[in-house]
Amino acid sequence: MSSLGLVVEGEAEHGAVPTLLRRAGATPGDPIVFHGQAVGCDVVVLVERRLLSPTKAALLKGYSKVLVILDRETREDCPGQFAQCVLAELVRRLASDPRYQGHPPVCVICADRTLENWLVSDPEGLRSHGYIERDVSRRVGANADGRNAVEIIEWAYRANSRYHKRRDAPALAAKVRVERRDVRQRSKSLDKLLREAGV
Repeated sequence: MSSLGLVVEGEAEHGAVPTLLRRAGATPGDPIVFHGQAVGCDVVVLVERRLLSPTKAALLKGYSKVLVILDRETREDCPGQFAQCVLAELVRRLASDPRYQGHPPVCVICADRTLENWLVSDPEGLRSHGYIERDVSRRVGANADGRNAVEIIEWAYRANSRYHKRRDAPALAAKVRVERRDVRQRSKSLDKLLREAGV
């Protein structure tokens, strides 16, 4: 399988997204971090100020495909619609560069609402991590997307411990059994990431 370029939102994603993809059998490259988005930021501004430059850098590295991964956070748009709007603007901007002829392809994936929603999509796997003391199954239910996943993880943490995104997200991601159908069904946005990665 060819390697994948990654443009991700923050340091937590830098460690966790490649872990999820490797568990699924994909070959991710070293992610480029775009350092977040302002709350409710306009798509044109988001692409111009945050996404265009790191995406161009990823396109130069010889990957078979570049995945741009961002969070929906508190936006009202559905994740798929938001991702399509971002992709359309990104492709429009890339098309103005004569060096880019549409290859490698670029795809935008929107976590619903954050990376942590992908982590709680496997309550049983999550429970195997040493910091997790409570079963999150009931709080997650049949659909991990759209929930306050950070709050769920913090509720499940052992006493006197706090969830730290950069430190803990990669270790929790290593517990998510992305090969399981029920895990993928619990998060459509995680399933989208894996499908775009060719898994």
